[in-house]
Amino acid sequence: MIELLTKQDLQAIRPDLQSEIGTLWTAIDEFEAKLGAKIKAQTRILTIRLGSILIAGLVAAGLLMFGSVPFLIP
Repeated sequence: MIELLTKQDLQAIRPDLQSEIGTLWTAIDEFEAKLGAKIKAQTRILTIRLGSILIAGLVAAGLLMFGSVPFLIP
């Protein structure tokens, strides 16, 4: 079996790889922070939308109930 890289070759490359790994971790952390902020914003927007839909539904139900009362009285 042929060795493609020796231990000395790997040790020589290791510092370069460590710096690249650090750069990648920094990029991942930045992306995670941006994604977390966007998820929080979307959660807030969806909460507001669902709340407004609920309020609109309650208003519509109220209008139907109060609008139908005159028809129920003989």
